[in-house]
This record gives sequence, structure tokens and C-alpha cells, in this order.
Amino acid sequence: MASWSAKFNLEAGIRVDYAITRLGRSLFEHILPVWDWSADNAGRLIAAQEAYDDLGAGMKTNGLNSLDRNCAGSGMRSTFI
Repeated sequence: MASWSAKFNLEAGIRVDYAITRLGRSLFEHILPVWDWSADNAGRLIAAQEAYDDLGAGMKTNGLNSLDRNCAGSGMRSTFI
């Protein structure tokens, strides 16, 4: 079951109206605390990313730093911003 729905309208040009479903709305109660935490800690997250970037500049090997090599092929990124 999708968490969103789309309705196509062919009135004056093409328009698509999107609406979140009941299932999608039920996810908000779980996502909002994470959203609030990330907003509350945005400065710390940015500082951590900048520190990682500065550290990573000296760890480059074949275009990949050690964390990137560990994540290579997994579809995961070693950074969060």
C-alpha cells in the first residue's frame, strides 16, 4: 500500500494533486521526533560534518577515504549531510 496518492487533472494544462494517505499520516508520529532532534542538533551535525570533511581530506586513497571504502558497494554513504 502506498503512503501517498496522485490524481491527474487535465483541466487547463496538466496538474497533479498529491495527497498523503492514512498510512502515510501514521508515519508522522514516528518521524517528527527525529525531525525535531535533527533541528535541535543542526549546529552540532554541521560541525561534525565539517570536522569529518577536514579529517577525510588527509585520508584520501584512490578517491575514497577509509569510511567510503567500507561503505563502497553497499549503497550507503558515510556522511549524513
